[in-house]
Amino acid sequence: MCYDAEFPEFGRHLVDQGANIVFVPFCTDERQSYLRVRYCAQARAIENQCYVVMSGNVGNLPKVHNMDIQYA
Repeated sequence: MCYDAEFPEFGRHLVDQGANIVFVPFCTDERQSYLRVRYCAQARAIENQCYVVMSGNVGNLPKVHNMDIQYA
């Protein structure tokens, strides 16, 4: 879902279908990735005059593969 937020067509389609709030769950492991998702979500909110809610993972799960560190 966070990757979809990077493209304007996805948000436009949701709003055309009647959405007032777009939820963007994401899983990033560094600040640069988090900011990319954040700025794209802000752009979708401005373009479509809707609310965008971001929800990311925070912390770490050291015994789970590829979930050792999260940044949100």
